[in-house]
Amino acid sequence: MLLGIVIADVAKADDGSGVMATVRDADVALLVAAAAAQTWRYLLSGALLRILTELRYTLSLQISTAAVAIGALLPGANLPGGGIAYRELLRRGIPRKRALAVSTALILVVPAASMALLAGPALLISGLASPLPAGWRIVIDVLAIAAFFLAAAILLVVAVGRRAHHAPASLALGACAWLADGACLWLTAQALHVHLDAASIPVAYVVAAAIIAIPAIPGGVGLVEAAVPFILAAGVSTSYAEAALVVLAWRVLSFWIPTLAGAGAYASLHHPFHLRTAWGRTIVP
Repeated sequence: MLLGIVIADVAKADDGSGVMATVRDADVALLVAAAAAQTWRYLLSGALLRILTELRYTLSLQISTAAVAIGALLPGANLPGGGIAYRELLRRGIPRKRALAVSTALILVVPAASMALLAGPALLISGLASPLPAGWRIVIDVLAIAAFFLAAAILLVVAVGRRAHHAPASLALGACAWLADGACLWLTAQALHVHLDAASIPVAYVVAAAIIAIPAIPGGVGLVEAAVPFILAAGVSTSYAEAALVVLAWRVLSFWIPTLAGAGAYASLHHPFHLRTAWGRTIVP
């Protein structure tokens, strides 16, 4: 509510009627496409869990959606989300060590590794082409080089890992999930007819992902909505109010609606029914 008041004041100071007109004139078809991109992100998470556990896809989708969406709303998002996945896998008869490894991979390892693979080239392109101040370009280039080294280390570990046969598909699914979320941000801006500099979007997205990963701020709520518009509005004709409107709409599609879907998925996992494990043994929760 406080954030809404601040953005309303900024919008009023800049061009309040323009912001309201932006909302009224939103392209519904592009908003639907943005929502579809976000849906695709969660479908990919379900596919990742399916690969790692060999559970049926619908069950994998329920577990992954509950873990990723609900976990993001709680402090220390990685721990609660991993805990949800771990508990649900145990209920399906997955051995403890494997359930722990799979839940950690789903919530932490694969997202972090795939982001590292994408962040290097994304930040390098942004550093060269974005309208950010020169001092910031140097910082971004340094971070891009660091991401390249981290990505190389990840690929080296994958190459010699015990489960290397799962790693390429897992990293590909993780990278595609990040790209789908980024596409949702871009499509949201297009739907609202707000011009964003394309080179600034990777920087803004990586910053948003870093803020969301801070354990003390559940889902980065408030800080993402306040900080990311400054990056998106840097060096272009877009006002902070317009960029904030885009980020708020994107967060509704990428965070709040999936959180409701995750709650529904979690509730559906706890209906009183018999559970069949991947090995055919039936248990009762």
